[in-house]
Amino acid sequence: MSYAASVNENIQDLCDLGSRFKRIFETDDLTGSIREECLCLKKKEARKQLEEIPVERLKELRSGIRADALAEQGITSLRMLFDLSDPEILAVRGIGEKQLVSIRAAEEQFLMEMSAMSGITLKEENASLIRKLWQYLKLQLLQKDAAGLLQILAEELENTRNIRIRSRLHQMFSLPKTKRVSAEAEARLTAFLASESCARIRRFAGLSDDVYSVSEEEALEDYRKNSAPYYACLEKLAGSAEYAERIYSSIPLSLAAEVQKEELALSAFRGNLRAYQEFGAKYILHMKKVLLGDEMGLGKTVQAIAVMAHLNTSSGLSSSGCKFLVVCPASVMMNWMREIRKFSELTAVLLHGKQWEAAFEKWDCVAVTSFEMMGKLTDLIDNTLKLALLVIDEAQYIKNPDAKRTQRIRKLEEESERILLMTGTPIENRTDEMCELIRFIRPELADKLLEYAFCHDTAAFREALFPVYLRRKREDVLKELPPLTQTDEWCVMSDADLRRYRSELEAGNFMGMRRAAMMGEDSAKLERLKELCAQARDNGNRIVIFSFFRETLELIAGCVPFDGMITGSVPAQDRQNMVDRFEQGKNGILLCQILSGGIGLNLQSASVVIFCEVQIKPSITKQALSRVYRMGQSKPVFVYHLLSEDTVDAQILDLLKEKQAVFDEYADESAAAEASDNLVSKEWIQSVISAERQKYLPAIVPSRTGEAVH
Repeated sequence: MSYAASVNENIQDLCDLGSRFKRIFETDDLTGSIREECLCLKKKEARKQLEEIPVERLKELRSGIRADALAEQGITSLRMLFDLSDPEILAVRGIGEKQLVSIRAAEEQFLMEMSAMSGITLKEENASLIRKLWQYLKLQLLQKDAAGLLQILAEELENTRNIRIRSRLHQMFSLPKTKRVSAEAEARLTAFLASESCARIRRFAGLSDDVYSVSEEEALEDYRKNSAPYYACLEKLAGSAEYAERIYSSIPLSLAAEVQKEELALSAFRGNLRAYQEFGAKYILHMKKVLLGDEMGLGKTVQAIAVMAHLNTSSGLSSSGCKFLVVCPASVMMNWMREIRKFSELTAVLLHGKQWEAAFEKWDCVAVTSFEMMGKLTDLIDNTLKLALLVIDEAQYIKNPDAKRTQRIRKLEEESERILLMTGTPIENRTDEMCELIRFIRPELADKLLEYAFCHDTAAFREALFPVYLRRKREDVLKELPPLTQTDEWCVMSDADLRRYRSELEAGNFMGMRRAAMMGEDSAKLERLKELCAQARDNGNRIVIFSFFRETLELIAGCVPFDGMITGSVPAQDRQNMVDRFEQGKNGILLCQILSGGIGLNLQSASVVIFCEVQIKPSITKQALSRVYRMGQSKPVFVYHLLSEDTVDAQILDLLKEKQAVFDEYADESAAAEASDNLVSKEWIQSVISAERQKYLPAIVPSRTGEAVH
């Protein structure tokens, strides 16, 4: 190859490379296409809603349209009218060309206005849109990483303009200065093409090629695994007008307007915040010391990480050493570490185990620790370190002011510029206990809240919470969640089940009565569980099985193939690894002790949930279900509650229904009345045992001492 040909090839190589690399940043056509496709979907959905709108509404929108004439012809709804062709509309007596134009204009106006209020639920049939969203999401990530190379590439492309000698003829007739400048530029080009910077640009260009060549099936597969980023992207590019109200429905509009003015600096954040999550992060920053009570599965952890990312990059903080401390149950520490690495560029250390002291010395940004470790850490932090943010996850753990863990954490109040309490399950707290949480962050507010609660002034109670408490529900902000179907599977006890139940009843063992119907391989519940598992696996669904009792899980483990069993004895760091194996495993079954697997884990790869017994606190069941039915779930979820006829199961269910009104009374389930703390009192248990004995053991009567006498 001649010298000139080599130079021209190098120039062409750089130009082609530049074109491929720049596609990472050229997303206008892609975003326009996404918006256009979203609008089409919204209009399609809006057209369905027109069925409910009477044709008389046209009079309000467009004068001169003879709606009466349309109604006389049996055209009673806007859907019927707008589905007609132009000739069919003109065939109606009294409708002419001018009115047809008005009708079509009204159609467009209705569809646009209703579309602005609508959200989008992605389905597999929307593969084209899902592919574009996948491309947009990947390009957003590449843009952040590749941005620093843009200027370098621009300078090198500009340099090629100095290479003017590109043929032997040019070489012969060029001036010495031109030859010198051209030779220097060519040498620079050759050196650049061999440099590490160019190698990085090539890698990004290759990734850009991969993004634009992705197939619809590849994008669908990614969407099935985790749909949450796709909906965050939809909100950003094609949000609905009504959605803004739902993200702050628990606080006044005036406060919401103040919060929305906050600016988020998220250069250290990696991910896509949903609109309600962005608002939550702003609320935390604006109010400084708050209780975030979003329902489980709405991403409280991500909101906290976004706040830390903002504070870390805000002026004056990073340079002075911005420290954050996350205190949480030991079972979710590893989840916090994983989420921080996944969603931010912040460095995090784990203050736990034998190496905690060495980790403490390395702590320069985020530290994650457990409530148990605070006995060792409090004195090291108190009067020593300033915390930009103290995060208490599962804040109900510090509701008791007399508990040592509470006292230790509260010693850090003066050291913390901001405090974030997080809990998705405040339903199990008594009002006074929730007020104790508020007392930690807003002491002046706690007594007022108690006063309102005790006089049952729920409106005043909610209003007093506005400056300190933010709560959103799944049904309000995750409109895209797939259907949730819950089924009570009533099983008739086998003879062996009945013998075991009678034995536990005779002994007055309430917990034994709860699990008696699943104590042996001859159990009717176990037989039904095996059938449900077989059906689910045949349909390609993954299954999570919850039980309060470890012995029940061990029984199940001997009867069905499973990928892992999470119990209270499984170390925190191993639980997420077990979930990872479950998501990739061939059996597709995960066994979970409900108080262990029901907290802090994301299990949305499952779509079938089986509860082996009814729980005595609704929050326990709700929390466990939220591990599966949460943001990111793209498949319909089927929930089965295994229950035994004519047992204590029915008694507990009746009690839960009776108390549900109490749960709903205060602050959207944020602080239940006193009775909600402990549904099952000793007196209630004794009354149930007595009633069950009357059914099954009528020969046993209570003596004066309370002992059974045959």
